[in-house]
Amino acid sequence: MLGSILGIVDCVAMLMGAIVGAYLPFYTVPYVHILLAGISLLFIFFPESPEYLLLHKKIPEAQQSHNFYRNSMPKEKITEEFNRLRESIVDSTKNTKEVVTLKDFKSPSTVKALVICVITFTGRQASGIGTILNFNGLIFKETGMEMNHNLGTIIFSIVQLISFFTMSLYVDKFGRRIQLIGSLMGTFVSYIPIAGYFYAQSVGLNVTALSSWLPLVAFSGVAIFSMGIIHTPSIIMTEVVPTKLRGTVVLLIYLITRVQSILVLQFFLPLIEKFGLHTCIFAFATWTIIEALFVFLYVPETKGRSVDDIVKNLVKKTNKTDC
Repeated sequence: MLGSILGIVDCVAMLMGAIVGAYLPFYTVPYVHILLAGISLLFIFFPESPEYLLLHKKIPEAQQSHNFYRNSMPKEKITEEFNRLRESIVDSTKNTKEVVTLKDFKSPSTVKALVICVITFTGRQASGIGTILNFNGLIFKETGMEMNHNLGTIIFSIVQLISFFTMSLYVDKFGRRIQLIGSLMGTFVSYIPIAGYFYAQSVGLNVTALSSWLPLVAFSGVAIFSMGIIHTPSIIMTEVVPTKLRGTVVLLIYLITRVQSILVLQFFLPLIEKFGLHTCIFAFATWTIIEALFVFLYVPETKGRSVDDIVKNLVKKTNKTDC
């Protein structure tokens, strides 16, 4: 549920950014961002997470923190949930050192989990989703649509929000693999017509009859299906990475993806000028197929399974690959 809420908030933020960027003067936009950043500083005064405190053996503080974040639940349920959380943390850290060392990353299951996290997280940019989000105004403008490109960006963000809200209602009814593979294949199908449209445009074919609807429909498809690509990797990471290593892995993954984002932002426009927008979108579509195949072959289903069961499955898949 928390992951779903964060995803919805993320979509709302994208929609707000699209509206603010479209209708406020350029020099006003940074002040809006500064205001929101200032509000976020208030979270300094919130307690640390119960899981963090339990990992550091601060049991009373962890219980107080858990009570604070779960105060809308009946007291009995709060206590029961905290006891389960404490037992899971104790089990996951049993017979392990508190300090993370390089040796912790050498087990086959951990290596496999890291590869899964790196591939699925970098897929956000490699599949073009991050690029579409950052350059959708420019891309809509390139389509030659009669509609204002800023309005197209806002519609894209609204479709994303509705899509993720709908997906969050069913997130626990379908497996993670099904969600991610379905998202990748749906994005691939949405990319093909828009890549073909830009190719036809680049060779001088008359696409006026298509410009009024095809780009908007295709990009709406991208907005709908991309939600799994954006948010499912976060769920998978929390389920395949051991609790002890989770903080380190999260830091490593986000460092990799931030560097990747910078490189994409730096080189996307020069690549468009050299190879054309259609080539870039075809490349994004190719990645979605590659990642879907990777998920199908190597990513275990994690929904409703214990950490031990997932680790055994990772080792089993690794051994099969070695053979």
